[in-house]
Amino acid sequence: MPVDEYNRIVLSLSPLLIRAGGRKIVVDVGYGSRHTEKDLKIWGFDPEVTVVTALADESLEPADIDTVILTHLHADHAAQTAVAAQLTAEAVNAAIAAAACRAASASSPVRQSRPR
Repeated sequence: MPVDEYNRIVLSLSPLLIRAGGRKIVVDVGYGSRHTEKDLKIWGFDPEVTVVTALADESLEPADIDTVILTHLHADHAAQTAVAAQLTAEAVNAAIAAAACRAASASSPVRQSRPR
């Protein structure tokens, strides 16, 4: 795939939707649509594509989602967490709890013993 004039390549920032056991789970909520002109110039993504529009493409609304998983807190995975507030309270609480757990784990790594 050729790069553009800014040396960028096309990447997908779509949220992952999992349907399992009657549950609807969104993994990562992406960048969202609140960007400066500088952001748009640097990254070159479409600010009109959001987790909400991606759900609509699947005939779903934010209230249909019962779980949100944030794999990590980089902007391309979690910046749209404010939009996730439109999701159910349980889903938002799950996302916040998962993020807090990962943050605590990252800031307090467990020292593992090594065999001698």
